[in-house]
Amino acid sequence: MKTRHALFSVLFALGSAGASAQTVHVLADPELPLVGPVLAELRTATDDTTYVLEPLDSLGDVRNEPTIVLSLLGDVDREAMGSGCAPSPDLKPEGFSLRRCGPSTLWVVGSDPAGLLYGGFELAEQLAISGWGGVQDTDQNPYMAMRGTKFNLPLDVRTPTYSDPGESAQVNMPVMWELDFWKEYIDPVSYTHLTL
Repeated sequence: MKTRHALFSVLFALGSAGASAQTVHVLADPELPLVGPVLAELRTATDDTTYVLEPLDSLGDVRNEPTIVLSLLGDVDREAMGSGCAPSPDLKPEGFSLRRCGPSTLWVVGSDPAGLLYGGFELAEQLAISGWGGVQDTDQNPYMAMRGTKFNLPLDVRTPTYSDPGESAQVNMPVMWELDFWKEYIDPVSYTHLTL
């Protein structure tokens, strides 16, 4: 009885693991530097999905399979998008349109590389919350063109904060020169759409 129960458990686990796995074709210009962070965010949001990066011109080869197209506004093939899927004509710098074009294709169109990054992050968030079927058409433009944070950096003797005798300033001086600190800081800042 225990052997049969254990065998059933293993078969159920294998069957459910295979059923939930999905392959999604991501069509993009691999030369765009922000495609990598978008892919990383998609993988984080949907850990049961494999994303395969392919060139933009291979859209015709994957018509009926789950596909995400990452494109800049100037590179959009409106005929390939189909009727009713056009990106917003009002996209501003750092803006994006997210479109569902049929049951198996999602388009992220950025007005520029930053807009493509933000659109990819929005898609990843929608996939994490609602899954493939719950992705909604979205148009977003920044409310403020310049947005960011202010730092009083204790970089060296020429800056007023360097002579701050407080413990936090003294402890932070060496950290300001560490590349790992800035990577840890800038990644979440870009995710929240702040500019520096």
